[in-house]
Amino acid sequence: MQPSPTQSLKIDFTQDDGILQVFSRLPILSSRQAAWERIHLGHYQQPAHETPEYCPAQHTISIHLGSSGIEEQWWEGRFRQEHFVYGDISIYPAGCPQKQRWRKDFEFLELNLDPTLFSQAVYESINPDRLEILPYRTAQDPLIQHIGLALRTSLESSIAVGGGGALLEANRLYVETMVNALVVHLLKHYTTQKAAIQSYAGGLSLFKLKVTIAHLQAHLDQNLSLSEIAAVVQMSPHYFASLFKQSTGQTPHQYVLSCRIERAKHLLAQRELAIADISQQVGFQNQSHFTSVFRKYVKVTPKAYRNSL
Repeated sequence: MQPSPTQSLKIDFTQDDGILQVFSRLPILSSRQAAWERIHLGHYQQPAHETPEYCPAQHTISIHLGSSGIEEQWWEGRFRQEHFVYGDISIYPAGCPQKQRWRKDFEFLELNLDPTLFSQAVYESINPDRLEILPYRTAQDPLIQHIGLALRTSLESSIAVGGGGALLEANRLYVETMVNALVVHLLKHYTTQKAAIQSYAGGLSLFKLKVTIAHLQAHLDQNLSLSEIAAVVQMSPHYFASLFKQSTGQTPHQYVLSCRIERAKHLLAQRELAIADISQQVGFQNQSHFTSVFRKYVKVTPKAYRNSL
């Protein structure tokens, strides 16, 4: 029998990496084990209950995943009923009081974004510190839904190959690229004054492209970060990612993966190194993950590729 919303439930008030846990059940999937920086993703399935009022230090996006239903949300000092369908989002700015009441089981993704992400994404174009994120109770936004589900899929696939927290760091560049796109989208569409973010065409200059590629090639064995790569050519992550794709036809994440696969093929041909050692030299901290990605791109496993030479 499900508890009624007024029935007392044990609420977990533990705080981990700045994320306050106030729901009656822990998430069925969480990025806390994944070493993601300044973002937390949680996939929740909650029973009927009411949360206490809480006030996170992060911007919060909730994406409804279940069937249509009614949630009571705390807005302007009182509960208001909201009818949700699959994919609906709610946005809570950092410091915004939150409180929810569910009268039946409720499933959702929750993204918590550190406000510092906004001050770094597009610093050439705007001062995001002057832009206030607006609260939204119920909205359909296909891009936010897509990014949330893509991040969940990335987290699930990493866990599926058995690498634990260390392996999940291999997805850092992809995660940062997706989060950067989400932050820019929020700045454009969910602020008090719509941010006029400039667009640049023509790609990176030849000099900056050469510097970037040289840096990537020299650090393929490391846990590359979008913000760190962009800093090499003194650009914000948003503009760097946009111009890099114009120059190469690939996102930084796609380009780095292709470089790692080519480096791995070269090392496999030399036969001196064990496959486990090669996986680490090309930036995979787990041979299982390396094999999975290599097979996706080359259509055979590293061992089969080596044997075919």
